[in-house]
Amino acid sequence: MYLQGVLNLRKKTVEKRKKFLNVGRQLFFEKGYINVSVKEICDEVGTTTGSFYFMFCSKEKLLEELLMEDLGKLWNIADEIKEEKLSLKEKMNLYFKKTLDFITKEVELLFFYENLLIENGIGGKIAQDIKNISFQKQEDSILDIFRIHKDEIGYDKNYLKSLARYTVLIFQDKYKEIVKNSIINKEIDYKEEIRFLSSTIEGLIRIFP
Repeated sequence: MYLQGVLNLRKKTVEKRKKFLNVGRQLFFEKGYINVSVKEICDEVGTTTGSFYFMFCSKEKLLEELLMEDLGKLWNIADEIKEEKLSLKEKMNLYFKKTLDFITKEVELLFFYENLLIENGIGGKIAQDIKNISFQKQEDSILDIFRIHKDEIGYDKNYLKSLARYTVLIFQDKYKEIVKNSIINKEIDYKEEIRFLSSTIEGLIRIFP
């Protein structure tokens, strides 16, 4: 009975934490991070600020967890495909496709997070910090793929990290362009985008370093 009670309490805590995150995401998205107070989040959830601070030490911590949760789906894409029995080219094309699919599905949310970078205050700082973490995680995941295919690439391992960094930089430039074009409803040819990214990385591998 005691164990069941503990499990039920844990389940309720997880559910309430998820509700705080969902409500916070919705309100931040609708009104802007700076314009939303902890009390407003709590009123929407139907609980007290004490309950909020039991789970999150601050509104900034809630934002940080939201960013980690949402962008974590993007970070994990390369990890999900790196061990598949595919060639390097097939893995990179799959990486670009899955990442573009994610961007298409979450374009408005990603645009909102990008806008946090130009907000004044700590919200923008947290967004920038998470953006830096995101870049590093993507670089590390791409590096893992390149290491698996180091014989196919033919470069000394000391060059693979720089190659992974350039790959992420190239993709992020394209990602920003796609998010911007999606927001203004400009038609995007995703097959062409994948071909462009694939040929660019192939060319980079051939001429690098």
